Amino acid sequence: MNLKPNTEVSAMVSIELNKADASTLQEILESALDDLKTERVRTENREFHAHLAERERLLGNVIRKLELVEEV
Repeated sequence: MNLKPNTEVSAMVSIELNKADASTLQEILESALDDLKTERVRTENREFHAHLAERERLLGNVIRKLELVEEV
């Protein structure tokens, strides 16, 4: 398993969601973020800890984007 953060440049992806779908997605991602934080705190493996921290950062970025869309 490759636990290093993905450093490749990737293409932008866009999806269209109505407000209800965006809200539901945000709730699901927030729950997943809470689970990731709990798992990260409990792990003793430094490499896996770093992997989980990177996933938390990425998930947080997506949640913030959904919050911005919700404000519009």
